Amino acid sequence: MLQFCVRSAAAAALWLVSTAGPAQTTEPTPPAPPLSAQPEEAAAVADANPPAKPSEIKLPALTGVSLVVVDEVSSKTAVTGAPVQLRLARPLYVRPELGVPAGTPVEGVVIHAAKGGMGGKSGELLLGAKAILLSESVRIPLRSFTLAPVRGKNNEGIAFGTAVAGGAVGAVASMFIVGGSAKVPAGMEAIAKTSADAIIPVALLSPLPPVPAVVAAPVPAAPVPATQPNATQGENK
Repeated sequence: MLQFCVRSAAAAALWLVSTAGPAQTTEPTPPAPPLSAQPEEAAAVADANPPAKPSEIKLPALTGVSLVVVDEVSSKTAVTGAPVQLRLARPLYVRPELGVPAGTPVEGVVIHAAKGGMGGKSGELLLGAKAILLSESVRIPLRSFTLAPVRGKNNEGIAFGTAVAGGAVGAVASMFIVGGSAKVPAGMEAIAKTSADAIIPVALLSPLPPVPAVVAAPVPAAPVPATQPNATQGENK
């Protein structure tokens, strides 16, 4: 009888172990995501890593340029296609405090030249501006070269235009007739325009004085006309 009880208890224990199943494990709780940076911290990071400055700046087409003639050019000695020395008469601003300084060389050319002849024929001279020379490989192309309209006692202002095949140079120049020869004196100013968008390396630009702000003058108010007295219709009797 005792042996039967022991065998029954052992069988019951073995049945409990076989039906219990594997032990369950608890999954670890994932760490909470870090809090986003505060606005002050984000601003500090932005200040510590400023955006990179551009290495090139675009100068738009048709930007006005002031030029000056370096050496006198005369129809007596000028030859069509000969170079003409020009320079920037004033700084060319690309940014409010950055640009091309005055005195920068400009490539010019004699577009047409003819000596004066017999019978009172006057000499003819037509100049053009081709490009601002920043370096051997960087040029700012120009067009619409026009000399300043100067007239003197012995000078007759003559203006006409021409164009070179392919549109490389366009010009409208004033000629000054002195004794049958057309002359453009040294120091004479002219204007031109950039003929196309120019990509300029910042390394070739120079710091310039800030461009002064243009302040519009107030328009004075129109004066109020004085009130006229009413005319009497007749005399009082």
